[in-house]
Amino acid sequence: MTARQARLITVDLRLERAPSLVSTSDELLERWRLGSLDTSWSRPSDWYDPAVDALVEAVADRRDATPAADRLGRARAAVGVGLSEALDDLGALYLAAGIAEPPLTVVRALAEAWVDAGVSPTRSRACEDPLTGLATASYLRLRLKETYARANRTHVPAHLTHCLVILDAQLTEAHPWQRMARACVLGAAMAEVFDGGDPLAALPGGRFIALARRDDELNPALAQLRDAVEDRVGRAGLGVVVRRPPRIWVEGLPPDAQVALTLLDELER
Repeated sequence: MTARQARLITVDLRLERAPSLVSTSDELLERWRLGSLDTSWSRPSDWYDPAVDALVEAVADRRDATPAADRLGRARAAVGVGLSEALDDLGALYLAAGIAEPPLTVVRALAEAWVDAGVSPTRSRACEDPLTGLATASYLRLRLKETYARANRTHVPAHLTHCLVILDAQLTEAHPWQRMARACVLGAAMAEVFDGGDPLAALPGGRFIALARRDDELNPALAQLRDAVEDRVGRAGLGVVVRRPPRIWVEGLPPDAQVALTLLDELER
């Protein structure tokens, strides 16, 4: 038994003596509040938000909790609660309900909403990674082929006009919730910096990649990306599961399009 579980048992005993709890959802709400304050929440005065009511009711009734988790994620972000703390709080709710861990769909809904509340990016759902909102590697392949086709038409080699910028800031020791939150935050940092139409993609190995232009703005963008990662990771409270400083590097494009696609395959591994 973990220390956290032992504290929640203590909370359970307190709740058994509380005569004011009048319904299943009311009881779960108070169980959740006490459990979260006892294990992870740092500011008791700002724990309650009307968004918690909908989430409690959904969990108590065993209904789909993703819409309510989305609402709570936005509410937590709006008052400056870090993503890590918000996810720990979500876990406390499910423990209070007798469920070991929240479903990944619910975790994802809260994490995406938290990121959206601070970023609000304009997204296209075509070829989109459902977690980060960035394109998939398949979409990046299409854009890479387009870049080489344009180079052939203009007679300006693609490796002189474009390059690949790769971000890898993950550490392997992380809870699934933290890995999901990390993906959301790192993807948002990429979208913040490369917001001028550069194709972005989330790779399966936890890396993020941009097909960027080789121009005078490239080096400043690399520095801005490093700062954006530090800022977002700090605000999300994810410093323990993110490599700091992050690994950011530039891969030059080869002259041949097929070799470039092979390079992308290797970066996915």
